[in-house]
Amino acid sequence: MKKVVGILFVAVAAVLMMSSFAGKGSGIEFSKITLESAKKKASKSGKLIFIDAYTDWCGPCKRMAATTFKDPEVGKLFNKNFVSLKVEMEKDDDRREIAKRYRVSA
Repeated sequence: MKKVVGILFVAVAAVLMMSSFAGKGSGIEFSKITLESAKKKASKSGKLIFIDAYTDWCGPCKRMAATTFKDPEVGKLFNKNFVSLKVEMEKDDDRREIAKRYRVSA
């Protein structure tokens, strides 16, 4: 568990550091699949799972989606190493499982 948290921390830090270079481009390719499907896909591909837990009203979430997540270099890094999911934490089906399992509280 500590290894996963450490890896996710590094990934998030990389995204935040690269946010100043955000521009137009392909960016992160978010899969429109369930968490269970993402686990299977990650297992087969040897990738980790990156989850953007957001809400429609979250200003910082919107900023990340409009800048950092669209950055070509960020996309290159994440698309190579992660199965990426966007989960709307007030609407999506997997939200309760994700909130409980990964302690998403705010």
